Amino acid sequence: MNEINTKELSILEMFSIGWGIFRDNFFNFFKITFILGMPLSILLAFANRILFKIMSNGNMALLLTGNAQWFENFSSEQLVTMFSLMILSMFIQAVLYPLVTTAIADAARDSLSGRNVDVKKSVQNALSKGAVIMISAAIYWIGVAVGMMFFVIPGIIMLVWWYFFEYAVIFDDADIIGSFKLSKRLVDGKWFKTAVYILIISIINNMITRTVSFFIGALQLFFIGDILFTIILFFFYTFIVSVVTVFYLNRKAMYIKNENKNNMYL
Repeated sequence: MNEINTKELSILEMFSIGWGIFRDNFFNFFKITFILGMPLSILLAFANRILFKIMSNGNMALLLTGNAQWFENFSSEQLVTMFSLMILSMFIQAVLYPLVTTAIADAARDSLSGRNVDVKKSVQNALSKGAVIMISAAIYWIGVAVGMMFFVIPGIIMLVWWYFFEYAVIFDDADIIGSFKLSKRLVDGKWFKTAVYILIISIINNMITRTVSFFIGALQLFFIGDILFTIILFFFYTFIVSVVTVFYLNRKAMYIKNENKNNMYL
């Protein structure tokens, strides 16, 4: 923890420390992903199964080519159901997944600080801030999506500015607006460096997802398998959360250090 508070870490150092957290909390992280991830995985699997069943009745070749005639294969009720399930799936992934992220981040911070990781406490902390986390997540994804629609650049800018909002909520008890303000404050002056780090983290996360899908993606052929696949994916994602936890705590420590240094000359 001292290293995080005394110098700005490189991305390799963040991954190294993050791996140590993940390795030391293998079973604790699995417990959290099972407790919080299981209900979400069931909801997501249920929605995806119904959606796949409806879509399989249509001509998939028309869908893949973007042909508008594909929609003519379905009744208005089926189309409403399809779009409702798509919205539910996106809602689960964008708004409810952050509950798992913040619980893992809370446990990762405790481990990093040398405290015993209490799974029950970390889950309760995440759930106690559930409303703020979910509303903030919804605003984040809507803001980024709208920004992407307008020449892409605004969306990318907001994605980087607000990248730490979940961690601001769980670590600094920030409210909805405060979480975005604090995240932006930590990014200001280091936007491009932060963007590069985020890109690297995203690439590694994508590689992990593809690797898991390659080896155990066949589980998705069955409903129970789909649930297990999502939980396993959740579990390996805890490594990425550990890395971002280190990223946030280090960036915040450096921000405070610079603020204190600047105040000395006032």
